[in-house]
Amino acid sequence: MTGDEFASLHRQLGLQVISTGTYNWIINENKTALSCPPEMVVFPTDEEITQVFRQGVRAISFRTEIDEKNFFEYLYEGTSYNLEQFDRKVRNRVKKGINSCSVRTPDLKDLVTQGLKINQQTIERQVRDEQYLTVPELWERFAATLYDAKDVYVRGAYVDGILAAYAVFMRVNDTYYVYYPYMDREYTAHCPMNAIYFTFINDRIESEGKIRISAGLSSYIEKKDLDRFKTNMLFEMVPCSRVLVISPRIVPLINPLGIWLLQKAAALNMVESRLLTQYEILYNSKGMYRQYLNERLQAMAMGSESPVEID
Repeated sequence: MTGDEFASLHRQLGLQVISTGTYNWIINENKTALSCPPEMVVFPTDEEITQVFRQGVRAISFRTEIDEKNFFEYLYEGTSYNLEQFDRKVRNRVKKGINSCSVRTPDLKDLVTQGLKINQQTIERQVRDEQYLTVPELWERFAATLYDAKDVYVRGAYVDGILAAYAVFMRVNDTYYVYYPYMDREYTAHCPMNAIYFTFINDRIESEGKIRISAGLSSYIEKKDLDRFKTNMLFEMVPCSRVLVISPRIVPLINPLGIWLLQKAAALNMVESRLLTQYEILYNSKGMYRQYLNERLQAMAMGSESPVEID
């Protein structure tokens, strides 16, 4: 599918997606916005960013290309994906997953019912609120739409007839992207996600001769276990640029005094450390956005549409 088809699919899935002419944006329930697809390199103008903020959005995140690299994309590209390529410990986990799980397209009924349980467990653990994954009626629509969509591959790992994990792979242009790699924690020892990744990648290589697959961008809040899983599964950490733009209504509240006050409050256990981390992310993001604007202005002055020429 193309980037526009990706956006259209997400509208069908029930998400709020808007177009600013050049690019598409997903508006999340928490009033943050992501470029669509989130991994695609984009160069939005001030006018486009303003259009998104008119939707009541508090912050906008997009992947771009400028001189400074502050994130990573997890990529695997190759014509083989053999057990011999993994180190011994990971190889044993992959073998265990393959031997104890049956990987296939899950039955839609299982995805709707057992997948809902997996979603609710995952969203609660990650302290998120995404109703389209956790409300039964919304999830049923979401799952049914995914099931028959073009260039979408849903794979599940079954243990004794129970859906232990699932992941959604979407092909956009020439790259596969991994979304919703969720697992029932009760089945961790069966290594179902290792089995899903290994089986899917090898299926694609067998049918297409090669694969380019992205496991997404690194998170704003470090997730060591998830990052380790991706690198263990041979995904390379490719440096990239990611910009977070804060709403003009909120940006005056993000300042050094605010950080100092939150640091004192966190030290006294008056606020959760997670709140301080989120505030620091917002504060640090302001400099990255300024750099993006400066490089974009320089590029425009030189007659280029983007700060970095993309081949």
